[in-house]
Amino acid sequence: MVIADGSIVNANVTSYPDLYRALRGGGNNFGVVTRFDAITFPQGLMFGATIAHSGTQQAALIQGLVNFTRNSDSDPKGALEMDFAAINGTLGAAVDVRYADPILNPPILQELLSIPALRQRVEITTQSELTLLTEGSIPGGERVLDFTATFKLDEEFANDMVTIFVEETNSTWNLPGAVPGIQLHPLTNNMLKIMSQNGGNSLGLHAADGPLFFIHLAALWSNPAHDDLMTTAMTNCYQRIVKTAAERDLLNQYQYMNYANQIQNPPESYGQESLEMLRAVSKKYDPEGVFQTLMPGYFKLWT
Repeated sequence: MVIADGSIVNANVTSYPDLYRALRGGGNNFGVVTRFDAITFPQGLMFGATIAHSGTQQAALIQGLVNFTRNSDSDPKGALEMDFAAINGTLGAAVDVRYADPILNPPILQELLSIPALRQRVEITTQSELTLLTEGSIPGGERVLDFTATFKLDEEFANDMVTIFVEETNSTWNLPGAVPGIQLHPLTNNMLKIMSQNGGNSLGLHAADGPLFFIHLAALWSNPAHDDLMTTAMTNCYQRIVKTAAERDLLNQYQYMNYANQIQNPPESYGQESLEMLRAVSKKYDPEGVFQTLMPGYFKLWT
């Protein structure tokens, strides 16, 4: 990467390890990355399924997600994302599941796969083909608003969270072209352990905190006249979910940077120790603050 003084450095576990750790979560605050060297492995064929449900299956779906997350230490090859969204005035749900071996209906995912579905696509294929299935899921040209938050894994709260989403966004469901939604992403104990390897990262997440899950609260719409209504509904939803989680001692402060709203501050959410580390690395490699003042956009280390 190119740092503020124009030098080209190779940041990894043994070379510039402090910069390497800061880059793993620190955003665009340290330089311009020009190349990644990645450790790869042969994946081969794998299992994938995309399943559409009625919103009436909410309780069963969330129970399946919670059980998957709790049991994933016994089989780390599974992965999933769960979405609840209002389309044409009706709450629907979708689950994307993956398994790293070419096995139909693997046991770790069996509970979710057995829930009655409206339609599903199940196949043994490659990771690249499964990735192409999601291409275009967020159409270009739409107005977009995002929030994120992270919580301790709790089935009752996850159900209440979807209920809050329904109550706070219902006024937007019949707006032409409007699609408010909430995605649930597990953070398993195994994920949290692996994230601490190879030099660690700056996210402030620890295996002892898990299992967790984080949300992507998102809305798409096309009419600028609906900006205020959509923004108010989604902001109220986010704030009420976070308040409820905090009252139940279920809120983890971590905010996933790629899904964060402009009123959020992911670097601060990593905790004071990580924030001080990020600021120290910034001052060491960018003493004039080039990437704090001349690099526009995203989340800075000083507000």
